[in-house]
Amino acid sequence: MKDIYNILDKNKSTEEIYVIREGVTEIPEAFADCSKVTSIVIPNSVTNIGAHAFRYCTGLTSIVIPNSVTSIGDGAFEGCIGLTSISVDPNNLNFSSLEGILYDKEKTKIIKVPCGNTGDFVIPNSVISIASYSFCYCTKLTSIAIPNSVTKIGECAFIYCEGLTSIVIPNSVTNIGAHAFRYCTGLTSIVIPNSVTSIGEGAFVNCEGLTSIAIPNSVTDIGTYAFSYCTGLTSIAIPNSVTKIGDSAFEGCSGLKSIAIPNSVTDIEDSVFEGCEGLTSIVIPNSVTSIGDGAFAYCSKVTSIVIPDSVTNIGDGAFADCSKVTSIDIPNSVTNIGDGAFEGCTGLTSIVIPNSVTNIGAYAFNYCFVLTSISVDPNNLNFSSLEGDLYDKEKTKIIKVPCGKTGDFVIPNSVISIDRYSFCHCSKLTSIVIPNSVTDIGDYAFADCSKVTNIVIPDSVTSIGEGAFVNCEGLTSIDIPDSVINIENSAFEDCIKLNRIHCQIKNIKDVKIGINIFIGCDLSNCILYVPTGTDNDYRHHPVFSKFKNIVIDEY
Repeated sequence: MKDIYNILDKNKSTEEIYVIREGVTEIPEAFADCSKVTSIVIPNSVTNIGAHAFRYCTGLTSIVIPNSVTSIGDGAFEGCIGLTSISVDPNNLNFSSLEGILYDKEKTKIIKVPCGNTGDFVIPNSVISIASYSFCYCTKLTSIAIPNSVTKIGECAFIYCEGLTSIVIPNSVTNIGAHAFRYCTGLTSIVIPNSVTSIGEGAFVNCEGLTSIAIPNSVTDIGTYAFSYCTGLTSIAIPNSVTKIGDSAFEGCSGLKSIAIPNSVTDIEDSVFEGCEGLTSIVIPNSVTSIGDGAFAYCSKVTSIVIPDSVTNIGDGAFADCSKVTSIDIPNSVTNIGDGAFEGCTGLTSIVIPNSVTNIGAYAFNYCFVLTSISVDPNNLNFSSLEGDLYDKEKTKIIKVPCGKTGDFVIPNSVISIDRYSFCHCSKLTSIVIPNSVTDIGDYAFADCSKVTNIVIPDSVTSIGEGAFVNCEGLTSIDIPDSVINIENSAFEDCIKLNRIHCQIKNIKDVKIGINIFIGCDLSNCILYVPTGTDNDYRHHPVFSKFKNIVIDEY
């Protein structure tokens, strides 16, 4: 508000009528959201009206641009839904008006159609360029005729034209700007001519009424978020001319039932088809070398996925929550399987890691509740398997025990490190034996092992990771050896049945301990057993002092 008071003529201005004082040369974004103002008087000294200067002045009905103005920024009248007329002084050398519409002087660029306009609108044949935000929030327009003189549609040109049901883009247009038709929710059809080479970022985001769209074979680039959340879209044909499909281009297109990715595409970018819940199958062409992060995440109806042997990278969460997939063949070309790549694939029963894989990210197979076997090609130089469990090559690190495993589990004596998330969600295991070869328990290693009742941590372990035993709801007792020098945050969080802890650490003050390691545990009913002569240290410790029952351990 301070900027407004600096430029207003206080003697002439009222709550509803703003008079900008003589001598002011620039109007910044000072009037944004001044919803009560109905009239603004701009003096002949102003040369520049800044971007979004009068944004959301919803009560403004008309405005006059004086002859001094040489520049009007993008979106200067964005969201002025009551505005019906913009007039320009005839002596202005840079701008003009026709029937209350703002143009450049020669009327080759349409700059702003007031938001209060209704019905049909015909753009004059003199117009070459549709400026950014020019039809923004023209919610009452039902049709717009674009002449074949137009070559450019600017960013956000038709954003929030909710009453628009169809539009024909002439074959003179080569580029559709970013967010050009975003939130045109009433749009049911659109014709893109074969002159267009690029569809801009977010060009048709949330055009919920679109059911199909034909992309001409002149298009080479589909921008980021171009058609995201077009929930009514059931089919789309992508021509072979397209070489790049941007991040999230079709994200949230929940009605899309099938998609054909052309073999001109080499990379499937991040989240391109994320949340396309209507897709039932995915066929990736053999031109593709990389599947991006979350590319097909939450495609919950997909039952089959074909990955060609051209693919080397499966990104983080690439197929996360593809819950109906029962099997996936990973080709021998893949070197990287990203974090959470198949997380939440609750129908997946087994998987084979080929010899080409050099990296498997954290929680790659988390929440795969019926997965009982992870096999590794014997020729793989980095990983191995034993009885369906995933290890590093030397079996010194246990990487993943499938979530579908049941009963008792004994970790082999060769294991030194229990990797993060390695037993996470193994909710059917009833006991786990940790050998005294293990030195490190990784983050969330045993999270949600809800049926395990007792854990003995051997005296070889020095570090217990963050959330290592979080949500082990059946755990009643745990033994912590004197060898432990580090316990990270939330290590035993929400172990709600924990009633006995044997903590053998003698120098508790020297141990690095997270402040919330027992959050969610019933410490008033849990007995903490501590070594002889240490009870005073435990009673004054910022974490262990919360226990109501601290007892000297006699054994």
